[in-house]
Amino acid sequence: SFGEVMESTYPSKIELVSKIPNTPASKYGALQIGDYLVQVGSYAVHDVDFSVAMELIKSEPRPVNLYFTRVA
Repeated sequence: SFGEVMESTYPSKIELVSKIPNTPASKYGALQIGDYLVQVGSYAVHDVDFSVAMELIKSEPRPVNLYFTRVA
């Protein structure tokens, strides 16, 4: 794990709900609670089920790039 905790909060949206202390996610200041996961590696996940996105995260070669967006 990278230290982020995500959950599906709306249909087809995956929101960052917490960051685990002393992990890469907690140390990356630009990542904020409430940000939405939009891409895992080269795969767009803004409209996929939570379980599909989690499987992508697990199956991507390391290091995996996660892309988030923030709704103002």
